[in-house]
Amino acid sequence: MRMLIIRVAVLALIAAASVAVSADGQAKSPFQNIKVQANTGSVTVKCPMNIIFTGNIVYNLPFAKGFVFNYHWGFSDGSKPTNPTLVKNPAGNMDIVKHTWNIKKSGSYTITLFADSGTTHQGAGSDPAVNITCK
Repeated sequence: MRMLIIRVAVLALIAAASVAVSADGQAKSPFQNIKVQANTGSVTVKCPMNIIFTGNIVYNLPFAKGFVFNYHWGFSDGSKPTNPTLVKNPAGNMDIVKHTWNIKKSGSYTITLFADSGTTHQGAGSDPAVNITCK
């Protein structure tokens, strides 16, 4: 238990140190832009079917020392989001993340990608919604 508390404290310190400061001394978001798109538009199909959502997380450079962040997905149908995924030392100025959502019934579906680093929380949803009609 004590080791778990120490690990959480260390991760919190790393996350707090990951806030970058702009030239005027103001804290700036480590995330420049987040965008989400689906691999399909509105369709009539045999269900179940998979929709693949792709998210682009673009960072403000340069990274602050010790920069780490996590991301998770939120679903428009109220189903539970996936567990956060911790990303250390991103490669380049953008990460591409994907999520496959298995759709079992007709409806309008959107997904939101949330990215968090320290006290910065940013999210973006898929737009437009994907309308699935099951036949």
